[in-house]
Amino acid sequence: MQVSIYLNNTIVRKLDRVAKRTGRSRSRVIGSLLKSSLETPSLEQDGWGALIGAWKDDRPAKDLVAEIYKSRKRNRRSDRSLF
Repeated sequence: MQVSIYLNNTIVRKLDRVAKRTGRSRSRVIGSLLKSSLETPSLEQDGWGALIGAWKDDRPAKDLVAEIYKSRKRNRRSDRSLF
């Protein structure tokens, strides 16, 4: 099936470089890229999507950062002088 698409010049140049390097036509490269993209699971399908928005904490970010800094221990290696 023939489909028309519009691409900007930067993408066409990159596409042409890939086509030349792999010895394939633009059409074959685009088809291959689309096929692999459509076969790759989306965020929702691979489980990562379930993590989006999963952090439940009403505290402002500055309070969370302050808590992280407060809980840190000193690094003993940084206390030793190399010289």
